[in-house]
Amino acid sequence: MAGAQATQAATHAGMTSTFTATPAGTWSVMATGSVALLVGIFLGMAIAKD
Repeated sequence: MAGAQATQAATHAGMTSTFTATPAGTWSVMATGSVALLVGIFLGMAIAKD
């Protein structure tokens, strides 16, 4: 019974860390994408000016 409880506790901890990490990961991906988009726009404008 103790082994099953330990397994359940470890699974719960893993799920909690995954759920906590997912929003942070999404924000970092969105931030990176936004920066890349801005850089792309500025590069495109600079190339178009020439």
